[in-house]
Amino acid sequence: PMEPMTYATMNWRTCLLSILAIATAHAAYPDSLVWTDCGPNTKCGNLEFCQDDGSSHKYGYRAAGSIMPCGGGTPGPLLRMAKGTVYHLVLHNTALVNTNFHTHGLHIVGDGDGDDVTRVVEGGGDKCLSYTWDIATDHPGGTYFYHPHYHGKTKQQAAGGAFGMIIVEDEAKDGVKGWAHDATNEKILLVSRTGQGESWGSWNDNGRSLQSTSTLLANGVGHEKIQVLPDHWYHLRMVVVTPTALPDELAFGKGCTVYKVASDGVWHSASLTAYRGSSFELTGASRADFAIRCSAGSNAISWGGAVIGAMDANPAYVSAGGVPSSGDDASDLGNAPPRPMSVADLSSASVADSNQFMVMPTKTSIGFNGSFYQGMSGLGSINFNEVYEMQVWDTKEHPFHLHLYHMQIMTPGGCGSHIQGEFYDTISGANGQPCTVRFQTVDVGQKMVMHCHEFEHEDDGSINFLNVVNVPESIRNTVDSPSYACPRLDEPMTSIPAVSTEEGSCNVSFCTVDSDCCSGSCRHYGRCSNIDSGIAIATNGSDSYPRGQWPLMLIVYFYFLAIFLPFLLI
Repeated sequence: PMEPMTYATMNWRTCLLSILAIATAHAAYPDSLVWTDCGPNTKCGNLEFCQDDGSSHKYGYRAAGSIMPCGGGTPGPLLRMAKGTVYHLVLHNTALVNTNFHTHGLHIVGDGDGDDVTRVVEGGGDKCLSYTWDIATDHPGGTYFYHPHYHGKTKQQAAGGAFGMIIVEDEAKDGVKGWAHDATNEKILLVSRTGQGESWGSWNDNGRSLQSTSTLLANGVGHEKIQVLPDHWYHLRMVVVTPTALPDELAFGKGCTVYKVASDGVWHSASLTAYRGSSFELTGASRADFAIRCSAGSNAISWGGAVIGAMDANPAYVSAGGVPSSGDDASDLGNAPPRPMSVADLSSASVADSNQFMVMPTKTSIGFNGSFYQGMSGLGSINFNEVYEMQVWDTKEHPFHLHLYHMQIMTPGGCGSHIQGEFYDTISGANGQPCTVRFQTVDVGQKMVMHCHEFEHEDDGSINFLNVVNVPESIRNTVDSPSYACPRLDEPMTSIPAVSTEEGSCNVSFCTVDSDCCSGSCRHYGRCSNIDSGIAIATNGSDSYPRGQWPLMLIVYFYFLAIFLPFLLI
């Protein structure tokens, strides 16, 4: 039998399998992280933050215990999530540097063991950090992404290759048609710039010049060919990750009909055929969802004028999925799903004077109502369940990102390429003019971070936060979850990364009522408020490899056996 594999144990079979995995790494992308059932409506998984042994500036993510290569621009595993589910993720840090994890765009709590970017897991050993994400039943279905957010080292790690896509799945019950919610009709495009050499010159009459030794990639390769059937509709999910986050143009070949149907994970409020085009401006931290169909042939895709791939439409691709076009685009695409409260229209909302403020990101600070603050000093507090309006300045040079909530564009006529009335989590408008936006502090709260999404500026201090206060106790996350020594990957899976801090027989695996938690309260995602979540979810089971990788490993193993067995028998 195959012996258990740990980080320190590899034999000749593992080495040969590693070589084959490296040779076929791109063919498996996008590989999805395997989630394991570990409680009612609860999933558990393990993700590794890794560092290439040959370079101090190449980083990446992979399934914990995986033999896939680290770094080099290949995106981390796709995190696919379902609404109404709690996800527990253990981040294993096998790199030499400290790090953490940010779910860019998700509408989840900003403190405790949620999306709190002030937490850290130390490098230099196999240390772990646990996260809990409660994806509400009405969370917008859409496209998001993840990356490190360790202040001072975000650029080094994200530009070094540490990023990946998140999908919160759309559902048929929300009224969207099969082209949009059926994963067989889904195509993935993650555009990235990796390497530490990207920097920007000064503004001139032709804009801002890029001085770069970085590498432009699509799905981790220089030219990505996306296979589709001619005249079939597909849901193209796109993420852009660049160190500067400055806007650029995405363009499609003339043989494709393209509608932009969602921005930054939120479906547009207008008709799905309202925003048709062959080119679209996106920031370097944007997500975009497109309905796309192409005529037969190779239809180029470019970013910033550079060809990065093609929609390759060929009738021979019989397994490419897609929904045949009827010739009536509006009928084919149908309607967007209804919007939840978190992205409800705020254009007619009454906003108190005290709920209006001005924000100005710079290279090294965040300006707030005329004063400038550097780093995570705290800007005060705002109330839960209220509407706020911001005027955000200088977003062309300093693309502005808000955690927890999406921002609705209020600027008449829009702001830059951002459409009036639509929602975004990262904005980049014109210099010298503000982008006026509104957001509503609903569902979640606590630490609401804001920052310039040019990683170098964020590292240098262009980041701060407001505390969202008066949040109902039932939805607060106050879990104290420091980093800890990782468990072995072949230990049994535990149901919840927590142990009781009290004596007694409290039910800590999944609480349903307050009495399950002794003196604590049962929080809305089945965790006790008196629990210390420092104990890890161990693994995906007792398997030597994550369970979802076994079919691939067996195929590769027997492929190797068929080739080399005759030589071994000689």
